[in-house]
Amino acid sequence: MITPLYIALSAILVVVLSIKVMRTRGRTKIYIGDGGNEELSIAIGAHSNATQYLPIALLLLFSLEYNQVNLIIVNVFGIFLLIGRLFHVYGLYTRKMRFRSIGMKMTIGPIVFLSLMNLVFLPWNKMLEMF
Repeated sequence: MITPLYIALSAILVVVLSIKVMRTRGRTKIYIGDGGNEELSIAIGAHSNATQYLPIALLLLFSLEYNQVNLIIVNVFGIFLLIGRLFHVYGLYTRKMRFRSIGMKMTIGPIVFLSLMNLVFLPWNKMLEMF
């Protein structure tokens, strides 16, 4: 099993982003919303974006591995996804749209391909036996 590695690394990323939000809230004394503070808005956005995309991507990654696809393919998608998330965060914090855009493409791309690959490698014969 290789997917737990990517789940763990993604969880660490989400925790780091969460700590960034908490520290920024403490420093700015803004405890609800972003109060119009750009730094807090960026921190909240980076955290929420990760929590929106990572669960479905990791579930798809796990499903692909569960369907016994070659682990090299699983690793490629896992690495691509994590690098994409890091690019996105870097792009947000440095306000470099190019990195943010690359990061989103490296997130959405794997989600689309993982979805399609899961459909291809789904054990259709076992599913059809139910009917």
